[in-house]
Amino acid sequence: MILMKRYFAVLLCALLLLLFYCPAFGQKQSVFVFDTSVALPKGGIYNHVRVIDERPDKSNLGLDKIRFNTKLLVTEKPFADELAEFGENLVRKIAPRADNTLLIVLHQFQVESNVKGFVTTLYLDADYYLSTPLGGYQFLFTVDNLTEVKTTDVRRDINILFAHLFNEAANIKVTLPPKDSIYTQAQAANKLADIKKQLPVYNTSNYKVGVYYTIDQFLNNTPGDTLFKEDDHYVKIGNSPKFYYVDKRGWANGRIREKDFFAVYNGKRWFKSTKDGSFGMDKIDDDFYFKAEKKSIDAYYNNSPFAAVGYISGGLVGGMIVGAVVGAVTTTLDKTADVSNEDITQENPKNGKGHKTEIFYLFKVDPVSKTFIPAKRLQ
Repeated sequence: MILMKRYFAVLLCALLLLLFYCPAFGQKQSVFVFDTSVALPKGGIYNHVRVIDERPDKSNLGLDKIRFNTKLLVTEKPFADELAEFGENLVRKIAPRADNTLLIVLHQFQVESNVKGFVTTLYLDADYYLSTPLGGYQFLFTVDNLTEVKTTDVRRDINILFAHLFNEAANIKVTLPPKDSIYTQAQAANKLADIKKQLPVYNTSNYKVGVYYTIDQFLNNTPGDTLFKEDDHYVKIGNSPKFYYVDKRGWANGRIREKDFFAVYNGKRWFKSTKDGSFGMDKIDDDFYFKAEKKSIDAYYNNSPFAAVGYISGGLVGGMIVGAVVGAVTTTLDKTADVSNEDITQENPKNGKGHKTEIFYLFKVDPVSKTFIPAKRLQ
Protein backbone atom coordinates (compact mmCIF):
# COMPACT_ATOMS: atom_id res chain seq x y z
CA MET A 1 0.00 0.00 0.00
CA ILE A 2 2.86 2.35 0.90
CA LEU A 3 4.61 1.47 -2.37
CA MET A 4 1.46 2.29 -4.34
CA LYS A 5 1.16 5.69 -2.66
CA ARG A 6 4.80 6.42 -3.43
CA TYR A 7 4.27 5.33 -7.05
CA PHE A 8 1.30 7.68 -7.51
CA ALA A 9 3.17 10.50 -5.76
CA VAL A 10 6.13 10.11 -8.14
CA LEU A 11 3.77 9.93 -11.13
CA LEU A 12 1.96 13.08 -10.02
CA CYS A 13 5.25 14.96 -9.60
CA ALA A 14 6.38 13.84 -13.07
CA LEU A 15 3.15 15.10 -14.64
CA LEU A 16 3.41 18.44 -12.82
CA LEU A 17 7.01 18.88 -14.01
CA LEU A 18 5.97 18.04 -17.57
CA LEU A 19 3.19 20.62 -17.46
CA PHE A 20 5.55 23.22 -15.97
CA TYR A 21 8.41 22.78 -18.41
CA CYS A 22 6.28 21.90 -21.46
CA PRO A 23 3.15 24.06 -21.29
CA ALA A 24 2.01 22.90 -24.73
CA PHE A 25 1.66 19.36 -23.32
CA GLY A 26 -1.38 20.37 -21.28
CA GLN A 27 -2.61 23.10 -23.64
CA LYS A 28 -5.89 22.64 -25.48
CA GLN A 29 -5.56 22.82 -29.24
CA SER A 30 -7.67 24.23 -32.05
CA VAL A 31 -7.12 23.27 -35.70
CA PHE A 32 -6.69 26.08 -38.22
CA VAL A 33 -7.71 25.53 -41.86
CA PHE A 34 -7.14 28.01 -44.68
CA ASP A 35 -10.29 29.26 -46.41
CA THR A 36 -9.89 29.53 -50.20
CA SER A 37 -13.12 31.50 -50.52
CA VAL A 38 -11.22 34.72 -49.74
CA ALA A 39 -10.73 37.22 -52.58
CA LEU A 40 -8.61 35.88 -55.44
CA PRO A 41 -5.38 37.55 -56.54
CA LYS A 42 -5.79 39.93 -59.48
CA GLY A 43 -3.43 38.62 -62.13
CA GLY A 44 -0.64 36.14 -61.66
CA ILE A 45 3.00 35.50 -62.57
CA TYR A 46 3.26 32.13 -60.82
CA ASN A 47 1.09 29.08 -60.23
CA HIS A 48 3.35 27.03 -57.99
CA VAL A 49 4.17 27.80 -54.36
CA ARG A 50 6.92 26.35 -52.23
CA VAL A 51 7.38 27.17 -48.53
CA ILE A 52 10.48 26.53 -46.44
CA ASP A 53 9.67 26.70 -42.75
CA GLU A 54 12.61 28.04 -40.72
CA ARG A 55 10.59 28.96 -37.61
CA PRO A 56 12.27 27.98 -34.32
CA ASP A 57 8.96 26.50 -33.11
CA LYS A 58 6.97 24.72 -35.81
CA SER A 59 4.50 23.06 -33.43
CA ASN A 60 1.86 25.84 -33.48
CA LEU A 61 0.85 29.25 -34.87
CA GLY A 62 0.17 30.94 -31.54
CA LEU A 63 -2.73 31.48 -29.16
CA ASP A 64 -6.42 31.75 -29.92
CA LYS A 65 -8.02 33.26 -26.84
CA ILE A 66 -11.79 33.47 -26.47
CA ARG A 67 -12.80 34.82 -23.07
CA PHE A 68 -11.23 32.44 -20.53
CA ASN A 69 -10.63 29.67 -23.08
CA THR A 70 -7.10 29.72 -24.53
CA LYS A 71 -6.09 27.23 -27.21
CA LEU A 72 -2.96 26.61 -29.24
CA LEU A 73 -3.66 27.15 -32.92
CA VAL A 74 -2.30 24.19 -34.90
CA THR A 75 -2.64 22.75 -38.40
CA GLU A 76 -3.37 19.16 -39.42
CA LYS A 77 -0.44 19.05 -41.84
CA PRO A 78 2.84 20.95 -41.49
CA PHE A 79 2.12 24.66 -41.83
CA ALA A 80 4.53 24.96 -44.78
CA ASP A 81 2.42 22.45 -46.73
CA GLU A 82 -0.86 24.11 -45.74
CA LEU A 83 0.38 27.56 -46.78
CA ALA A 84 1.77 26.34 -50.11
CA GLU A 85 -1.49 24.54 -50.89
CA PHE A 86 -3.50 27.63 -49.99
CA GLY A 87 -1.43 29.82 -52.31
CA GLU A 88 -1.62 27.40 -55.22
CA ASN A 89 -5.38 27.02 -54.85
CA LEU A 90 -5.70 30.81 -55.12
CA VAL A 91 -3.43 31.50 -58.08
CA ARG A 92 -4.13 28.44 -60.25
CA LYS A 93 -7.69 29.59 -60.75
CA ILE A 94 -6.49 32.75 -62.50
CA ALA A 95 -3.00 31.87 -63.77
CA PRO A 96 -3.20 28.26 -65.02
CA ARG A 97 -0.37 28.77 -67.55
CA ALA A 98 2.06 30.77 -65.45
CA ASP A 99 4.90 28.30 -65.07
CA ASN A 100 6.77 30.02 -62.24
CA THR A 101 7.27 29.13 -58.59
CA LEU A 102 6.88 31.50 -55.65
CA LEU A 103 9.27 30.52 -52.89
CA ILE A 104 8.53 31.69 -49.33
CA VAL A 105 11.17 31.34 -46.63
CA LEU A 106 9.28 31.60 -43.36
CA HIS A 107 11.47 32.79 -40.48
CA GLN A 108 8.68 33.48 -37.98
CA PHE A 109 4.91 33.56 -37.82
CA GLN A 110 3.08 33.97 -34.51
CA VAL A 111 -0.46 35.09 -33.75
CA GLU A 112 -2.35 35.99 -30.60
CA SER A 113 -6.01 36.91 -30.40
CA ASN A 114 -7.66 39.06 -27.73
CA VAL A 115 -4.49 40.70 -26.44
CA LYS A 116 -5.86 42.60 -23.45
CA GLY A 117 -9.31 41.70 -24.69
CA PHE A 118 -9.61 43.73 -27.88
CA VAL A 119 -6.59 43.41 -30.22
CA THR A 120 -5.39 40.53 -32.39
CA THR A 121 -1.72 40.51 -33.38
CA LEU A 122 0.00 38.70 -36.25
CA TYR A 123 3.79 38.76 -36.51
CA LEU A 124 5.28 37.63 -39.82
CA ASP A 125 8.94 37.50 -40.84
CA ALA A 126 9.41 36.00 -44.30
CA ASP A 127 11.38 36.36 -47.54
CA TYR A 128 9.65 36.02 -50.92
CA TYR A 129 11.42 34.78 -54.08
CA LEU A 130 10.36 33.96 -57.65
CA SER A 131 11.84 31.33 -59.94
CA THR A 132 13.67 32.63 -63.03
CA PRO A 133 14.07 31.37 -66.63
CA LEU A 134 17.78 31.06 -65.86
CA GLY A 135 17.09 28.64 -63.04
CA GLY A 136 17.18 29.43 -59.34
CA TYR A 137 15.27 32.26 -57.66
CA GLN A 138 15.33 36.05 -57.58
CA PHE A 139 14.57 37.96 -54.40
CA LEU A 140 11.24 39.81 -54.44
CA PHE A 141 10.66 41.29 -50.99
CA THR A 142 10.93 40.80 -47.25
CA VAL A 143 8.05 41.11 -44.81
CA ASP A 144 9.00 41.71 -41.19
CA ASN A 145 5.88 43.17 -39.68
CA LEU A 146 3.58 43.17 -36.68
CA THR A 147 -0.06 43.55 -37.70
CA GLU A 148 -2.62 44.64 -35.12
CA VAL A 149 -6.35 44.62 -35.77
CA LYS A 150 -9.47 45.23 -33.72
CA THR A 151 -11.00 41.81 -34.17
CA THR A 152 -11.43 38.54 -32.33
CA ASP A 153 -11.44 36.39 -35.48
CA VAL A 154 -7.78 35.44 -35.79
CA ARG A 155 -8.57 32.75 -38.38
CA ARG A 156 -10.06 35.29 -40.75
CA ASP A 157 -7.09 37.58 -40.21
CA ILE A 158 -4.57 34.83 -41.07
CA ASN A 159 -6.46 34.08 -44.29
CA ILE A 160 -6.62 37.72 -45.35
CA LEU A 161 -2.98 38.46 -44.46
CA PHE A 162 -1.53 35.64 -46.57
CA ALA A 163 -4.07 36.09 -49.39
CA HIS A 164 -3.00 39.75 -49.57
CA LEU A 165 0.68 38.81 -49.81
CA PHE A 166 -0.02 36.17 -52.47
CA ASN A 167 -1.83 38.89 -54.39
CA GLU A 168 1.09 41.32 -54.02
CA ALA A 169 3.58 38.71 -55.21
CA ALA A 170 1.32 37.77 -58.15
CA ASN A 171 1.28 41.30 -59.51
CA ILE A 172 4.92 42.32 -59.28
CA LYS A 173 6.51 43.55 -62.50
CA VAL A 174 9.73 41.58 -62.41
CA THR A 175 12.89 42.31 -64.34
CA LEU A 176 15.46 39.71 -65.29
CA PRO A 177 18.08 39.77 -62.54
CA PRO A 178 21.86 39.60 -63.03
CA LYS A 179 23.25 36.09 -62.75
CA ASP A 180 25.15 36.95 -59.58
CA SER A 181 21.90 37.86 -57.79
CA ILE A 182 20.18 34.53 -58.44
CA TYR A 183 19.79 32.22 -55.45
CA THR A 184 19.58 28.46 -55.29
CA GLN A 185 16.84 27.17 -53.00
CA ALA A 186 19.43 26.37 -50.34
CA GLN A 187 20.96 29.87 -50.61
CA ALA A 188 17.52 31.47 -50.28
CA ALA A 189 16.70 29.36 -47.23
CA ASN A 190 20.02 30.23 -45.58
CA LYS A 191 20.26 33.89 -46.64
CA LEU A 192 19.51 35.35 -43.19
CA ALA A 193 21.66 32.76 -41.40
CA ASP A 194 24.56 33.49 -43.77
CA ILE A 195 24.27 37.23 -43.04
CA LYS A 196 24.37 36.54 -39.31
CA LYS A 197 27.44 34.32 -39.72
CA GLN A 198 29.34 37.40 -40.85
CA LEU A 199 28.33 39.41 -37.76
CA PRO A 200 30.41 38.62 -34.64
CA VAL A 201 27.69 39.44 -32.08
CA TYR A 202 25.55 36.55 -33.40
CA ASN A 203 28.40 34.07 -33.19
CA THR A 204 29.66 34.41 -29.64
CA SER A 205 28.52 34.41 -26.06
CA ASN A 206 31.65 36.30 -25.01
CA TYR A 207 30.33 39.81 -25.51
CA LYS A 208 32.80 42.60 -24.84
CA VAL A 209 32.01 44.86 -21.90
CA GLY A 210 31.51 48.43 -22.96
CA VAL A 211 29.40 51.16 -24.50
CA TYR A 212 28.30 50.56 -28.10
CA TYR A 213 27.53 53.92 -29.65
CA THR A 214 26.21 52.60 -32.99
CA ILE A 215 24.42 49.51 -34.22
CA ASP A 216 27.47 48.67 -36.34
CA GLN A 217 29.65 48.57 -33.23
CA PHE A 218 27.04 46.27 -31.66
CA LEU A 219 26.87 43.94 -34.67
CA ASN A 220 30.67 43.69 -34.74
CA ASN A 221 31.00 43.25 -30.94
CA THR A 222 33.39 46.22 -30.82
CA PRO A 223 32.47 48.74 -28.10
CA GLY A 224 33.36 52.38 -28.53
CA ASP A 225 34.28 52.70 -24.84
CA THR A 226 35.17 50.03 -22.31
CA LEU A 227 35.13 52.21 -19.18
CA PHE A 228 31.84 53.44 -17.72
CA LYS A 229 29.88 53.63 -14.50
CA GLU A 230 26.42 52.11 -14.01
CA ASP A 231 23.66 53.28 -11.67
CA ASP A 232 20.78 50.78 -11.45
CA HIS A 233 17.25 52.13 -11.43
CA TYR A 234 14.22 49.82 -11.31
CA VAL A 235 10.98 50.60 -13.17
CA LYS A 236 7.83 48.74 -14.18
CA ILE A 237 9.50 46.45 -16.73
CA GLY A 238 12.74 45.88 -14.83
CA ASN A 239 16.13 47.47 -14.36
CA SER A 240 16.65 50.69 -16.33
CA PRO A 241 20.20 51.74 -15.43
CA LYS A 242 21.86 55.06 -16.14
CA PHE A 243 25.38 55.06 -17.51
CA TYR A 244 28.19 57.57 -16.96
CA TYR A 245 31.51 58.43 -18.59
CA VAL A 246 34.62 57.81 -16.49
CA ASP A 247 37.51 60.25 -16.08
CA LYS A 248 41.20 59.43 -15.62
CA ARG A 249 40.67 58.99 -11.87
CA GLY A 250 37.94 56.39 -12.44
CA TRP A 251 35.18 58.68 -11.26
CA ALA A 252 31.84 59.20 -12.96
CA ASN A 253 32.10 62.27 -15.17
CA GLY A 254 28.88 63.10 -16.97
CA ARG A 255 25.86 61.05 -18.00
CA ILE A 256 25.89 59.09 -21.25
CA ARG A 257 22.52 60.09 -22.69
CA GLU A 258 20.39 57.36 -24.24
CA LYS A 259 20.20 59.22 -27.55
CA ASP A 260 24.00 59.01 -27.79
CA PHE A 261 24.46 55.23 -27.64
CA PHE A 262 22.91 52.07 -29.06
CA ALA A 263 23.53 49.55 -26.26
CA VAL A 264 25.70 48.72 -23.27
CA TYR A 265 26.99 45.34 -22.12
CA ASN A 266 27.93 45.32 -18.44
CA GLY A 267 29.44 41.83 -18.31
CA LYS A 268 26.16 40.16 -17.35
CA ARG A 269 23.47 41.59 -19.60
CA TRP A 270 22.82 43.83 -22.57
CA PHE A 271 20.88 47.07 -22.14
CA LYS A 272 19.25 48.75 -25.15
CA SER A 273 18.78 52.53 -25.16
CA THR A 274 15.38 54.11 -25.79
CA LYS A 275 13.96 57.60 -25.26
CA ASP A 276 12.48 56.42 -21.95
CA GLY A 277 15.65 54.82 -20.60
CA SER A 278 17.77 51.72 -21.08
CA PHE A 279 16.10 48.33 -20.89
CA GLY A 280 17.38 44.76 -20.76
CA MET A 281 18.10 43.03 -24.07
CA ASP A 282 18.45 39.26 -24.43
CA LYS A 283 19.32 36.81 -27.19
CA ILE A 284 16.43 34.45 -27.91
CA ASP A 285 16.47 31.94 -30.81
CA ASP A 286 19.43 33.71 -32.45
CA ASP A 287 17.85 37.19 -32.32
CA PHE A 288 18.19 40.07 -29.84
CA TYR A 289 15.00 41.35 -28.17
CA PHE A 290 14.24 44.19 -25.75
CA LYS A 291 11.06 45.55 -24.15
CA ALA A 292 9.93 49.14 -24.65
CA GLU A 293 6.96 51.33 -25.36
CA LYS A 294 6.47 51.91 -29.08
CA LYS A 295 6.57 55.66 -28.57
CA SER A 296 10.08 55.20 -27.15
CA ILE A 297 11.38 54.36 -30.61
CA ASP A 298 11.03 56.84 -33.46
CA ALA A 299 12.42 57.70 -36.87
CA TYR A 300 15.33 59.88 -35.75
CA TYR A 301 16.38 57.87 -32.72
CA ASN A 302 19.99 56.62 -32.92
CA ASN A 303 20.04 57.80 -36.55
CA SER A 304 18.05 54.71 -37.49
CA PRO A 305 15.49 54.56 -40.33
CA PHE A 306 13.10 52.80 -37.98
CA ALA A 307 9.66 51.92 -39.25
CA ALA A 308 7.20 52.22 -36.40
CA VAL A 309 5.93 48.66 -36.47
CA GLY A 310 7.75 46.91 -39.25
CA TYR A 311 8.75 47.06 -42.84
CA ILE A 312 8.12 45.50 -46.22
CA SER A 313 11.14 46.04 -48.45
CA GLY A 314 11.35 45.36 -52.17
CA GLY A 315 14.12 43.64 -54.10
CA LEU A 316 14.43 43.39 -57.88
CA VAL A 317 10.94 44.52 -58.70
CA GLY A 318 9.48 47.08 -61.04
CA GLY A 319 7.34 48.88 -58.50
CA MET A 320 6.53 49.40 -54.85
CA ILE A 321 5.08 46.64 -52.70
CA VAL A 322 2.56 48.09 -50.26
CA GLY A 323 4.97 51.01 -50.05
CA ALA A 324 8.67 50.49 -49.49
CA VAL A 325 8.29 51.08 -45.77
CA VAL A 326 5.23 50.58 -43.62
CA GLY A 327 5.45 53.27 -40.98
CA ALA A 328 2.64 52.13 -38.71
CA VAL A 329 0.61 49.03 -38.03
CA THR A 330 0.01 47.56 -41.44
CA THR A 331 -3.48 48.05 -42.87
CA THR A 332 -3.38 45.10 -45.24
CA LEU A 333 -6.33 43.54 -43.47
CA ASP A 334 -9.28 45.17 -45.15
CA LYS A 335 -11.90 47.01 -43.11
CA THR A 336 -9.76 46.91 -39.98
CA ALA A 337 -8.48 49.73 -37.84
CA ASP A 338 -4.95 50.87 -37.18
CA VAL A 339 -4.65 50.83 -33.41
CA SER A 340 -0.90 51.27 -33.07
CA ASN A 341 -0.95 55.02 -32.56
CA GLU A 342 -4.16 55.27 -30.59
CA ASP A 343 -4.22 56.14 -26.91
CA ILE A 344 -5.97 53.14 -25.44
CA THR A 345 -8.31 54.78 -22.95
CA GLN A 346 -9.90 52.94 -20.07
CA GLU A 347 -12.45 54.12 -17.52
CA ASN A 348 -11.05 54.96 -14.13
CA PRO A 349 -13.58 53.78 -11.53
CA LYS A 350 -12.33 56.27 -8.93
CA ASN A 351 -12.89 59.51 -10.78
CA GLY A 352 -14.77 58.46 -13.91
CA LYS A 353 -12.10 59.96 -16.15
CA GLY A 354 -10.22 58.09 -18.80
CA HIS A 355 -6.51 57.45 -18.41
CA LYS A 356 -3.86 56.43 -20.90
CA THR A 357 -2.48 52.93 -20.69
CA GLU A 358 1.16 52.30 -21.57
CA ILE A 359 1.57 49.78 -24.39
CA PHE A 360 4.78 47.74 -24.29
CA TYR A 361 6.21 45.66 -27.11
CA LEU A 362 8.99 43.13 -27.49
CA PHE A 363 11.29 44.62 -30.15
CA LYS A 364 13.69 42.64 -32.31
CA VAL A 365 16.98 44.04 -33.57
CA ASP A 366 17.09 43.37 -37.32
CA PRO A 367 20.68 43.08 -38.65
CA VAL A 368 19.64 43.49 -42.31
CA SER A 369 17.69 46.74 -42.17
CA LYS A 370 19.47 47.82 -38.95
CA THR A 371 16.11 48.71 -37.46
CA PHE A 372 14.04 47.63 -34.46
CA ILE A 373 10.97 45.58 -35.30
CA PRO A 374 8.14 45.02 -32.79
CA ALA A 375 7.60 41.27 -32.74
CA LYS A 376 5.06 40.94 -29.93
CA ARG A 377 2.62 43.16 -28.09
CA LEU A 378 3.05 42.58 -24.37
CA GLN A 379 0.01 44.50 -23.09
